[in-house]
Amino acid sequence: MSDCLAAIDPHLAPRPGEPVFRKERYSAFHRTRLRAWLESKGVTTVVLAGVMTHVCVDTTARDGISLGFDVIIAADACASKSAALHEASLQCLSHAVARVVTVRRLGAVIAEVQR
Repeated sequence: MSDCLAAIDPHLAPRPGEPVFRKERYSAFHRTRLRAWLESKGVTTVVLAGVMTHVCVDTTARDGISLGFDVIIAADACASKSAALHEASLQCLSHAVARVVTVRRLGAVIAEVQR
């Protein structure tokens, strides 16, 4: 048995050449090459989606803003153990950490960032 308890959905599998960063803590920035890779590409804005909005997405968003990234969260592409935890986390993050938007609105927000 593998020590990894997660797998990439085949429908979302990375394309050849796309980087994959193994995350072992709540933040995707903690002890990974993600920050260096983003900075090497000149990326200043990150879009977050994932599970455990109130833990992993929250921690990654807070680390991202602390590292100088503009953080956007695709709210309906995230989930938590309960709707209450999900909503509470998004509400807190929207106050000073990230722009919280729907997937439908994401394209417009990214276009604003690129101007």
